[in-house]
Amino acid sequence: MKLRSYFFLAWESVFKMKKHSLRVMSSFAGIIFIFSAFFSYRTVLISKMDYLTYEKASDCYVVSDRMVDFSLFPEIDEYKVRRRYGAVPYTLDKIILEIGGEERLGKNTKDYDFGKNPDETDRNVYFDIDAFAETRNKTVLVAEPDKKEFETRFASSTNNICVEGKLELAENEVIVSDYYLERFGYSSDDFAQLIGKEITFRLSDGERIQYWLDVNENDTNQYKGESLDSNILLGPVKLVGVINSDYFLLNAHGNDAQIIVAENHPQRAMFSSAAYYYYSSQFETSIDLVTRLKTLGIIDKSNVTLDTYSTLNILNNVIVKVLFFVMCMLIIALVSNYLLASVFSYRETRYFMQMNRALGLGIHQLWFLKLVENLYLLVLGTIVSCGFLEIVNRIVPIFTEREIDMEIILPYTTILTYVFVGVVAMLLCVIITTSIYVYLLKQRSLCEDLSCG
Repeated sequence: MKLRSYFFLAWESVFKMKKHSLRVMSSFAGIIFIFSAFFSYRTVLISKMDYLTYEKASDCYVVSDRMVDFSLFPEIDEYKVRRRYGAVPYTLDKIILEIGGEERLGKNTKDYDFGKNPDETDRNVYFDIDAFAETRNKTVLVAEPDKKEFETRFASSTNNICVEGKLELAENEVIVSDYYLERFGYSSDDFAQLIGKEITFRLSDGERIQYWLDVNENDTNQYKGESLDSNILLGPVKLVGVINSDYFLLNAHGNDAQIIVAENHPQRAMFSSAAYYYYSSQFETSIDLVTRLKTLGIIDKSNVTLDTYSTLNILNNVIVKVLFFVMCMLIIALVSNYLLASVFSYRETRYFMQMNRALGLGIHQLWFLKLVENLYLLVLGTIVSCGFLEIVNRIVPIFTEREIDMEIILPYTTILTYVFVGVVAMLLCVIITTSIYVYLLKQRSLCEDLSCG
């Protein structure tokens, strides 16, 4: 018999036994859908968590306005103590940089937006200073999570956080970004010669500095304006390091100052109250730290990235611990349904098999015919499961965006990968059950009716 005849007879069998075909096709569709959805969503969640772990590692911190007892929080690996400069912001074209008696006026090129300001019309980079205190016998400027994100996004053999000099500070020392120095006309070839020289930043038009000072240490939300009888914003201080401006493109540092001094700087009065940044090596540890600090009333919120990671982690745990069990039970039920339908379907196909035997089909030809029939049903079941996956993939993002402010969309490549794996698994199951089916035909009464024995 010609090959196309097998496909025609198998297709005819599918329609003649509608109840059996619908039962088998539904089993195929349910198994492929559940399997693909489970592993696709778990893959996407893990991918998003890995993205945050590496691409936004600098957000692996908790910030507070007070020092904690580190003996009670062993999960804190390192911390920063940071104060913000209180002067009214001035754009770089109003600033003069003096180095070794040479004065240069800054340029406000508006070509960089470190803070990722959505307002494209305001791309100014302002003069600003951060002051860091000594912690555990050293001044921590760059934490390990900062290094992790930088290495993931920017690091190469020629691109490091420290461009020149060192990233360690003492009194009357300063670190400036390469971007700032370039705005004053210095190039990377000049940086090595600038290290160790005293520099001064001052206003260009003789205007006196306006700055904001905390009204009292206990209320950092109220300020009063002050005016200094000076136009010197900073200096004279010794330049000891040049920091890579790519560091300020890290997720947590877009709004950081690109001029850094030690907390014991003589102009300390111009800096705000201290903020304490506590770092852990892993996001999971930072989330636990957030929970404990909230319980003790030390903080009332965490950063967005930590909240997002916490939500993804909860969803992943639900999928692993709850939905995995549910998936296994459903798949076992559907496989059992398919096996029972396949093994006992010979009772419904007695007349059809008699007709095929009359056409001269042997036992191996019957096996192939039944295999083609099941392949038809597998293809139909796969199409149905893909349709349900598409519907779910359109509904779930709407729900997740409303409930957790995050779209969770399955990439088609991920869906198709797991659909393919599911189809291959079911194909093996089809071959096995078809063989069992034909074996039963050979051994039992139907085989005698067909004169096969």
